[in-house]
Amino acid sequence: ERFAFFLNVYHIFIMHAYIVLSPPDSSLKWMSYFTTIAYQCSDDIFSLAELEHNVIRSEMSYPSQFLSRFILPKSHYLFSLARADFRINFALNPGSLSMPTSSVPLYKAETLNEQLERVTRKFVRSAVSVKEKGSRDVTLVLPRVCQWFCEDFGPNGSTSDVLVAIEPYMSEEKRRALQMIWNTKKKSYEIGLFNLKFLHYNFECRFLTLEGDHSSNIADD
Repeated sequence: ERFAFFLNVYHIFIMHAYIVLSPPDSSLKWMSYFTTIAYQCSDDIFSLAELEHNVIRSEMSYPSQFLSRFILPKSHYLFSLARADFRINFALNPGSLSMPTSSVPLYKAETLNEQLERVTRKFVRSAVSVKEKGSRDVTLVLPRVCQWFCEDFGPNGSTSDVLVAIEPYMSEEKRRALQMIWNTKKKSYEIGLFNLKFLHYNFECRFLTLEGDHSSNIADD
């Protein structure tokens, strides 16, 4: 229940802030938003950054960017989530133009897993590109969050770990293409240095909207 609750608080927090102050349109404004705007929840006060990184992602990795490790807060909350789940990277929607949609679901405890599956599938199928390059190679384009939070996807934090985690959410065509670089002996994907790209992350944001109730139609996508 806490998982669904805090995902909803995160998105309501952003909706409220954007309505009052308008969405940020640069990385500097983004950082100011996420570190200074705060909510009071019971007896605790936390910023958007604290809600994301110290409550929802408390058992997950910090962004890989060097400066983030110094800028982001290190607060501790008794109610922080004790569960790590790589799908959180696709469920948290700050309204960035890099997100596949500006519409977010109302998460419910009883259907949370199905909702996370649907959101992850939609994100991966929209933002991940797998193209055949010759007869035994492919070119990959992944969303930036897969680079920033690569340690969330597997024990080594490698691109192969990321692909193993998100492959089930890809289309059949992309999954077949990926088999070209699967090493059966090593049980990992072998990606050439020049065959991997990460999408630019756009810090310009837009207003979020609440999507319709999909709880009774989870498998639409």
